[in-house]
Amino acid sequence: MCTLLDQLRCSSVALRHHGDFDWAGLDIFAWLRRHYGVTSWRFDRPSYEAAVRGRGDRLAALEVERAKFPDDDILAAALADRGCAVPEELVLSSLVEDLRSRSVHGDRADKPVATRPMMSVADDTMRS
Repeated sequence: MCTLLDQLRCSSVALRHHGDFDWAGLDIFAWLRRHYGVTSWRFDRPSYEAAVRGRGDRLAALEVERAKFPDDDILAAALADRGCAVPEELVLSSLVEDLRSRSVHGDRADKPVATRPMMSVADDTMRS
């Protein structure tokens, strides 16, 4: 089903994920983390807070539902506290800069990094 992600995981490539800061984005990240050991790429509370700062009144409100996320999920708690969704497009410049410098939160430049464009494969699988 997720052949590309399976092959990447087996080749010891570090899989990172960034998505929309909303409940669906958290759900996708949780699924990828559970099934493929994916780690966050600027998809954490500090990154969310930075994205919201100065834009709060222009962001869409989050849906109220968050029952599927554990109480100790720090990013979910931040989303619930702020109540704002941040589409990935609003933080694209920082992601592109990471790719230009080949650094994802301190990784060495020579270390292979797989990023979100491959995650659409998992999105399709999750809908099945």
